[in-house]
Amino acid sequence: MNSAWSFQFRYFVLFVSLFLFFALIYYARSLLGPLIIAALFAYLLDPAVGFLMQHLNLRRKFAVPIVYTIFLAILAAIPAVFTPVVVNQLETITVELFKILQVIQDIIPEINLLGFSIIDFELPTDIQGLIYPLFEPQQIFGVFVAATENFAWILIIFVSSYFFLMDASRLRTWFFGFFPGPYQEDLNILYYQIKDVWQAYLRGQLLLMTIIGIMTWLAMMAIGLPNALLVGIIAGALDLIPSLGPAVAMIIAGIIALVAGSTYLPMSNIWFAILVLGIFAGIQLFENVWLRPRILGHRLRLHPALVFVAIVGALVLAGVLVALVIVPAIRTFEIIGRYTLPRIMGSDPWSFPAVQSEQHSDEEIDTSDLDN
Repeated sequence: MNSAWSFQFRYFVLFVSLFLFFALIYYARSLLGPLIIAALFAYLLDPAVGFLMQHLNLRRKFAVPIVYTIFLAILAAIPAVFTPVVVNQLETITVELFKILQVIQDIIPEINLLGFSIIDFELPTDIQGLIYPLFEPQQIFGVFVAATENFAWILIIFVSSYFFLMDASRLRTWFFGFFPGPYQEDLNILYYQIKDVWQAYLRGQLLLMTIIGIMTWLAMMAIGLPNALLVGIIAGALDLIPSLGPAVAMIIAGIIALVAGSTYLPMSNIWFAILVLGIFAGIQLFENVWLRPRILGHRLRLHPALVFVAIVGALVLAGVLVALVIVPAIRTFEIIGRYTLPRIMGSDPWSFPAVQSEQHSDEEIDTSDLDN
């Protein structure tokens, strides 16, 4: 009995399999964001695991818990250290804003032009009436539901990142096992090429974060912003997240400027805060238009214009998470395409000069991380 599938049946099975695969991805699309974040966490922590394995001669199953425990301790320490400072700053800024509103009310209680009221400004007097709706049962239940959902996503991120970090090599071997033996060597070469892309992207991001942190620190110190070094560190750390991270850093610096003012510039706190926000905006404009496209384009072998358009387009069309990974994703798709197209045409993909220049020098599977 001939058990071989016919040509038509093979393509029918392929079509059904692809349909079910993409249907599953669409149905579970809300999980993609947390899993991507978990993979990024694992990727960022993997060098620390490798360092412990190499210099302390630890096995991976011992190095990963050590690194992950330190990582969680740092994450837990950040809100514990900064929350009291943020609360104090918010209390101070609330008092200052209320004073500013009182001054505005005293100076411009009402402006009339040709009998029409332009400004009829009154401070809210029923503070309790403004706050009470926040504690209604439906509001409390909504907050509880949102907190529960966020906790579930956070749990998925951290648990997944731990297992990604612990079993990355086994997951790779499991995935390669779906393909016939002759193609596994090609997959291994592609894996190292793609790995080099993401490592180059990570190094470029670290360079950008360092440059922006130093620029922000020097600029804030030059105009007399208190805690300029801390503001520079925050700006550099949050620069990893496109658009959202710099906006948060800008708000923090603006609050400090509005509350504390300059240490030596003879200007009001409001104008000083505007100056700080303007400098932040200028630094971000310089980074987004010139610095980021140049650095990432050079390291990932992409044209700077493509990097700029990809990041801005991803922010507009898909959001911050996609913008975070769009540049290395484009380079990854390019590598896969340069391999796939020659295969479709029946040619050897490694005979092309562009592919040969990207081929990793070590084409053997690295089994050092398989030691568990």
